[in-house]
Amino acid sequence: MKALLLLFCLLLPMTTRAAQLYITSAGGQNQGIYLCRVDENSGTLSEPEQVAELEKPAYLAFSPNGLTLYAIHETTEGSALSAFAREPASGKLRLLGSVPTGGRGACHVSVDAAGATALVAHYSGGSVAAFALEAGGGLTPKGAPLALTGSSQHPRRQLAPHPHFIAPAPGHPGLAYSADLGADRIRLLRVGSTLEETAAAATPPGSGPRHLAFGPSTLYACNEMGVSVSAFAIGADGTLALRETRPSLPPDTDLKGVTTAAIRLHPSGSPLYVSNRGAGLLTLYPIGAEGQLGEPTTTPAGSTSPWDIAFTPKSGYLAIAGREDDRVLLLPLEGPSHQPGAPVAQAPLGKPGCVVFAPVAKE
Repeated sequence: MKALLLLFCLLLPMTTRAAQLYITSAGGQNQGIYLCRVDENSGTLSEPEQVAELEKPAYLAFSPNGLTLYAIHETTEGSALSAFAREPASGKLRLLGSVPTGGRGACHVSVDAAGATALVAHYSGGSVAAFALEAGGGLTPKGAPLALTGSSQHPRRQLAPHPHFIAPAPGHPGLAYSADLGADRIRLLRVGSTLEETAAAATPPGSGPRHLAFGPSTLYACNEMGVSVSAFAIGADGTLALRETRPSLPPDTDLKGVTTAAIRLHPSGSPLYVSNRGAGLLTLYPIGAEGQLGEPTTTPAGSTSPWDIAFTPKSGYLAIAGREDDRVLLLPLEGPSHQPGAPVAQAPLGKPGCVVFAPVAKE
C-alpha cells in the first residue's frame, strides 16, 4: 500500500490539466471567441470550440486571477468592451456585461495588475480610454476617454493618431504606455479617473509602432510599417529614451506587403520574438544583460500571416494565429535558445486574430 501511495504521489505532478487557449475569430458566420486545449506534455491542440458569439472580435485580455476575460469587438452601434466570467475547469464563458468604448475601431485591450482598470485603444478614432472594473470583474458603465493629437510622414496611414496598443507600465502603478502608429510615438499616460498624457518618445519617422513588450528596464516596440524593432530605456519615472532600432528582416528582403505584427519577450528574458506578416517569418533577438538587442535570426512561422503569438504557460510552445491561412498553429520551442521548430499541431479557424492563454495558478 505504501508503495502504491508513493507511486501515486510521484505521478500526480505529471497529470496536469491542459492549458486553455482563447482565440478571436472574425471570419465566416460563427464569429466570436474560441477555446482550444493544449497538452504541453504531448504537444497536441484540440479542435476549436466556440465559447462566445461576438461580431468582429479584435483582442482579448484576462484579469490577473484569470476568472474574467475582456474582449473588444464591434456592434451595430460601434466598438464595445465585454466582460465574461470564466469557469476555470471547463473554460466556459458567461457574459457579465458590455459597454460602448466611446471610440471607433477598438483594437487593443489590457488590464492592470490590480484588476481594477481596463485600458482600450481605438485605432480609427485616435483615442484611448480607461474603464474602472468592479470587484467581481464587471464593467462600470462609462470609461475615461482621451483624444490624441499628432501625425507623421506617411501620406495615407499617418495623417492622424492611430493608437494600436495600450497597457499598464510594469513597475509603475498608475501609468500606462500606448503605441501610436499614426504619430510615431510611444505615449506615457497617467491613469486615474481620467487619462492624461505626461510624456512621449518618438520612433523613427514612418516606422509606425504597433505593439509593445517589456523587459526589466527596457521597452521594445515592433514597428509595423518600418518592419523593425525599437528598444527604449525606461527611466525611474517611466519616461523613455530611445536606445536603438534594428530591422526585423535581413537587408536583402523584399518588404513589399510585409509588416510586423506581434512582439513577445520569452519569460526567461530572452529571446524577443517578432512576427512578420507577408513574409511568414518569426524574428528572434537575443537580449543582452542591459536589455540590448542582439543579432536577429529568422525562422518560418508556419503561416504567411502570423497575426499574434502567445507562449504556453510552461513556455515550451508558441501558439500562432495564422489569420489569412485560417488556422491556429503550435510550434515547439527547442533548446536553451528557445528556437521555434516546425509546427507540431494546427487547427482550422476562420480569421484568427488574437491568442491568449488563461493564467495558471502557480504551484
